[in-house]
Order: sequence, then C-alpha cells, then structure tokens
Amino acid sequence: SSWHPSLGISPRSAKPETTFSAMVIKTELCHFTEYRIYPGRGQRFIAKDGKVSFFITSKVDSLFHQRIKAVKLRWTQAWRRMNKK
Repeated sequence: SSWHPSLGISPRSAKPETTFSAMVIKTELCHFTEYRIYPGRGQRFIAKDGKVSFFITSKVDSLFHQRIKAVKLRWTQAWRRMNKK
C-alpha cells in the first residue's frame, strides 16, 4: 500500500535496519612488555635515529633505558614466550 513506483520504495526497504557494531578503540603495543596501550596512557620515546618506542609506564621506560632485557623479567610477555608459559 505504501509502495510507490516512481520512488522505487517498497514497504520492506523503507524500514531502517538496525545493525550493531562494536566500538573500535585504537590500541598500540608497548615496545618492551608487549602489553596493549589504550589512548591516554603510556609515553612515546623517539630515539636520535628516528625509531619510535611506545612504553606503557615510566617503570618500563626506565628499564628500557637501563638496557635491561625484557626476557629476563618474569612479568613480561617476552619472558613468558621464552619459557613457554
């Protein structure tokens, strides 16, 4: 009854479709721990050669600059990967 040939609208297509899409949040990975960093967190370090490192906390930033390897720290993903945990 609401179909109009010149407009090409049928009653079924006139209804708005409800589609649910999840909100996408852009996350980055910590260069040292490999944890996800959400917006508003972490700090970015740019080396003299232009290489960008993104750290989740100042603790991680400090460990990176002390040249302590992530593999030797039990709480990092690198240690877990190395020790098959």
